[in-house]
Amino acid sequence: MNIPADRKKTILFMVQLPPPVHGAALRNQSLLDSKLLNNSFAIIPLPLKFIEDMKDLGKFSLKKIFITIAYAFRLTYILIFKKTDLVYFTMSPSGGAFYRDILFIFIIKLFRKKRLLHFRVKGIQKTAASLWGKKLIRYAFKGSDIVCLSKNHTQDIGAYASRNIFIVPNGIKIEKDSSESILTGPLSENNIPRILFLSNLSRKKGIPELLEALKIVKDNNQTFSASLVGGEWDMSYSDVKDLIQKYGLEQEVKIEGPKFGKEKFKYLSEADLFIFPTYFELFPGVILEAMQFGKAIISTR
Repeated sequence: MNIPADRKKTILFMVQLPPPVHGAALRNQSLLDSKLLNNSFAIIPLPLKFIEDMKDLGKFSLKKIFITIAYAFRLTYILIFKKTDLVYFTMSPSGGAFYRDILFIFIIKLFRKKRLLHFRVKGIQKTAASLWGKKLIRYAFKGSDIVCLSKNHTQDIGAYASRNIFIVPNGIKIEKDSSESILTGPLSENNIPRILFLSNLSRKKGIPELLEALKIVKDNNQTFSASLVGGEWDMSYSDVKDLIQKYGLEQEVKIEGPKFGKEKFKYLSEADLFIFPTYFELFPGVILEAMQFGKAIISTR
């Protein structure tokens, strides 16, 4: 492809952006806002939004089908009428969203566009457990470059990649207030350790295991306070309250709801221990935020 010297290469960004707020959407927004990328390339954003609330994630609805069709027409229009040198697509690795995204892959391949597929969670091996899933993975990956988050992540993807696999760890913006917040005292005035969970409330993120562990801590006569900061996902506030009552943690654990910006940073700055027992994430942004605030961290591999 011969590109005039005075024209920037153009990247079509097919990404999910907030709202709703979740880790992948925030990382995508950060990339889209990047001065480095915008100074080096012409960016055409195609924000993908299929849900209004995290509670709808993974649920089938006719509305999602109509939205998918609308995005398919919009993608086709862009590829016909706008110069596009590369399509950057944060594709879903599993579930119904994977099969939805195959439609977009078909359209992109139909126009013979270069593709960079960025995966932010595992799931390819799960999809490959079915014959059709395996065939569609090979179809999507053929001729596509892949971005994953870690060497561990390549084990989920590597067997099906036909071109380059790039390992690009997640990154977050350095917050102006963080350097000051790190200087706050390590413990509250009454010397009780403060524990923080910060993410959407989900079984996949280990909320039941966290509460069970806190019960063990309490049973061993250790004092602490714990804040669960985040909105509802596959666990409602009522679900979490039931577990808190089951384990007798009403005095120790508080559900704080979702917090953003300075409010979120206040919780991070005041915590002593950040706990995130996730089952599926590979490089969570919240762990990077906790590191930025100098916190001790307990998480899963």
